[in-house]
Amino acid sequence: MCGATNYARLSVLWDELAPDFERYGAFTRDGASGAVAGRQRGVFRTNCVDTLDRTNVVQGLLGRKALEATLRALGLLAPGAALAAAYPEAERRFRVAWADHGDEVSRQYAGTGAMKSAFTRTGKRDVWGLLDDGAKSLTRYYLNNFQDGAKQDAIDLVTGAFVVKTGREVQFRSQPSPALPLLAVLVAIVVAFQNAGRILAGQDQASSGALALLGAFVQRVVLLLILALGVVIFLFKNGRRFVDQPQLRKDAARPWGSDSS
Repeated sequence: MCGATNYARLSVLWDELAPDFERYGAFTRDGASGAVAGRQRGVFRTNCVDTLDRTNVVQGLLGRKALEATLRALGLLAPGAALAAAYPEAERRFRVAWADHGDEVSRQYAGTGAMKSAFTRTGKRDVWGLLDDGAKSLTRYYLNNFQDGAKQDAIDLVTGAFVVKTGREVQFRSQPSPALPLLAVLVAIVVAFQNAGRILAGQDQASSGALALLGAFVQRVVLLLILALGVVIFLFKNGRRFVDQPQLRKDAARPWGSDSS
């Protein structure tokens, strides 16, 4: 419904949800007698196929609507009025609180603050928000590949997905060492730059003309492109050697002191 940066469709989404929102209601008591005046009859489950960030944006929308409904029930907000127009400071604090909430959930799950948090805080989408999302995407890519294995093991222990049993030795998956493939990549880069330097030096000694310098530049660019292509192919074939994978083995447990085979 609100993929990419299509936040204008939030209003379309709300139009679909509004009847259910009214029907679910909220729990209230009468201030004078203490008797139950209203009951909540439902809740919203919000999820996105591939991200928790847009989920937080939609939950922020529902949270604001719930706050506005509460204020109307208390007689503090006129029917049809919006929180931002009636109480701009409350609107600002609401945005900050919900953005902070999204950041904390995101840090626990993805290692960075929530993407789209700039929109949650300000209600606007600008170039700084796009740059912030780009930086978070790169950080998440690094964490996902090089630190999430240990995090997954910790989550499995905390949630009980992996149970440590008394009298059983914990088994760990063997992790392929990235040392040799990484060394090969570094050696290739060093050799490429040395050769590129020799090419330039030879061209400079032969002639200082513009054509010779252009030829040296082209040779260096071609050499670096070939190197880059080789590194990409190498990483695709050996990428798992560089990834931090979960180590706890859920499929095997053996008594202490038994044969490791």
